[in-house]
Amino acid sequence: MKLPDGYHQNGQCARLNRSIYGVKQSPKAWYEHLTTYLLPLGYAVSSFDPYVLINLQDQIFIAI
Repeated sequence: MKLPDGYHQNGQCARLNRSIYGVKQSPKAWYEHLTTYLLPLGYAVSSFDPYVLINLQDQIFIAI
């Protein structure tokens, strides 16, 4: 990845604040973002599959 013009400074590096689509870590970053939103709403990660979120109160299942 190349920094945009005007942002290059010798001896320093840039740090990404977000995951880039197409890299191996992007599904993990998306899952973490989604669960941080859904867990406070009453969803829980299922014991049989970490990619299934369950809201027992409303009987809603979300498979990611």
